[in-house]
Amino acid sequence: MRALVLNAKKTHGVKKSDGSPYEMYIITISLPLKEFSSSTYNMTGYGHDIAELPLDPVAFLKFSELKEPRVLDLQLESAIMFGDLKQVVVGFTNPAVKPV
Repeated sequence: MRALVLNAKKTHGVKKSDGSPYEMYIITISLPLKEFSSSTYNMTGYGHDIAELPLDPVAFLKFSELKEPRVLDLQLESAIMFGDLKQVVVGFTNPAVKPV
């Protein structure tokens, strides 16, 4: 999946419910804005919107050189997270760099 990557971040803290620690890894990407319409809600607009994808903790450090938004080819794998099957970012390749 090719996307404009804005950031990769780790959030961590303590759950309010039981005091146990948690960590979450997320990548934020920019996607063209898509209009939406239903019987109770309508949205129109221009430009881009953001989306967040789960990030494999092992892949987090691979994004350490990301200092500004960059188009990358994201590598995704399916994983079970919080009881749901999700697409998780496990790495990337840089389309601007041609293999030798």
